[in-house]
Amino acid sequence: INGHRGVVIKTIGDAVMGAFCDPVDAVRAAQAIQGGFGPAADVRVRISIHTGPCLAVKLDADIDYFGNTVNLAAK
Repeated sequence: INGHRGVVIKTIGDAVMGAFCDPVDAVRAAQAIQGGFGPAADVRVRISIHTGPCLAVKLDADIDYFGNTVNLAAK
């Protein structure tokens, strides 16, 4: 995520949520994540990308995102 102009927002169990300003960067990050396992790896990774408005809230020193856009991406 960080290598494709994105920011890791939080981890949720074994999931990672990131934010990107440009959806193309999100797609490139997703391709890099999938490709990082190599063709011989018997690993399936589910990646969800969604765009739309959300509410950004500063909690202590971190920013978190809320709203339907975030919920749809998480599913």
